[in-house]
Amino acid sequence: MSARTWCTAITACALSPSSRQPSTHCWYRPAAPAFLVERWADEAAAEVVGSRRQAAAALARVALTTSPARLAPGALAFHREAVVERVLALQAPRAPSRKSMAVLTLGLAGLTALCEADATLAFGRLTGRLLGW
Repeated sequence: MSARTWCTAITACALSPSSRQPSTHCWYRPAAPAFLVERWADEAAAEVVGSRRQAAAALARVALTTSPARLAPGALAFHREAVVERVLALQAPRAPSRKSMAVLTLGLAGLTALCEADATLAFGRLTGRLLGW
């Protein structure tokens, strides 16, 4: 994969075409939004390419060949946003999906709501018997 392909892939993933501003993602945190947007773009580019290792190599190549002085004002900042950590993250195995944990949490919340509703109805029946309603 060439450096131009890498830049095109992450720019298309990370920037919205209308505003040319970083798009909002669930990883957004006020502490480091630029780093998180670029990590998200790295993962999206790795999916497009089909190989996390190849995407990491391309990111490293682009970072080594790009000088911070030649970057356009709206360009993604390869030199400012911890390239080494981003490359290491791409070389590590992909983190497991959190979808199963979300389904478990929602299931337990629903079960809790049903138990609370049943307890409330039972309390209402008990109160009605005690007061003679």
